[in-house]
Amino acid sequence: LGAIKAGAAFHDQDHVWPVGFRCRTMQPSMADPDKKVEYVCEVLDGGSRPLFRVTCDKADDVVSTSAAGAWSEVASRVRQARGAA
Repeated sequence: LGAIKAGAAFHDQDHVWPVGFRCRTMQPSMADPDKKVEYVCEVLDGGSRPLFRVTCDKADDVVSTSAAGAWSEVASRVRQARGAA
């Protein structure tokens, strides 16, 4: 489930982001939005703060300093692939 790292950036009043935590979800593909593919989101050790990486088999990894930022980039790429950028 991940390792708890000391440091204010790795937790707040409502959340804890354990380094190494991974989750999986099925979402529209960034390459072909008509198909659903498995994405893996994981928390990485960015030194002073967590990094959030979203990976999918057929696309480049997305890395951000927030989970919302990573998923926003995925959504943007899906929209772009649909031609609605």
